[in-house]
Formats: sequence, C-alpha cells, structure tokens
Amino acid sequence: MHIAKSRLYVERRGVPRKAVQVAIGMPAPDRHGDVSCAVHIRGIDPPRRIFGIDSLQAVALSFGFLEERLASLQSSGWRFYFDRKDAKPFDPRSIWFPKTGSAARGLRAKRIEET
Repeated sequence: MHIAKSRLYVERRGVPRKAVQVAIGMPAPDRHGDVSCAVHIRGIDPPRRIFGIDSLQAVALSFGFLEERLASLQSSGWRFYFDRKDAKPFDPRSIWFPKTGSAARGLRAKRIEET
C-alpha cells in the first residue's frame, strides 16, 4: 500500500525512454519502535526504507529523500516525462517539491477541507 505514487517516463543518453513508478509506502513500525516508509523508484533504484521516530517524521523524511534522489538522477543525466510521447521533460523538484518564492508562485492546493 502506498501513501503516494506516480507513473512517469524517464530516459538518459544510451537508455531508451521507459516507464517507472515513483512511490512512498505507508508508514510501518519495526521491532525497535521506529517507523519507516518504503521509497521506491521502480525501474531505476531498489526499494529503500526511510526511518523516523514516528510516522510523521518517517513520511517527511521519505519525501525529503525522494526529492534529493530525483535531483541526483536529474544531475546524472536522467530526464523525466509525464507521458511517453512528451517532447519536453519536466523538473520533478519544481512540480512535486515546490518551495517558497518563484518556484511555488501560482501553485495552490487543489482542495482543502476541514475534517
């Protein structure tokens, strides 16, 4: 089970465009009392477990790890596409991990509800 996932396409010089899945798994406790999330870029990397002291920290650290891993892949020549036929790649950090300032300008939550 995942808390977040996305299917996209990647390519790099010498590697034809292929589908991959980026996913963060549900937080799960271990026998030591820590909590971890599986983070996987299926088709590029093996799954990894990111540990936190509780589920909120495990989720937050997992998103941080994924942001840095995608940036590292991009720096090493990987290009990311939403569709197999897209001509122009996208920047995962600006789409999925916007910060304050110009990168986040214009981005809004699709919907916010009180529970």
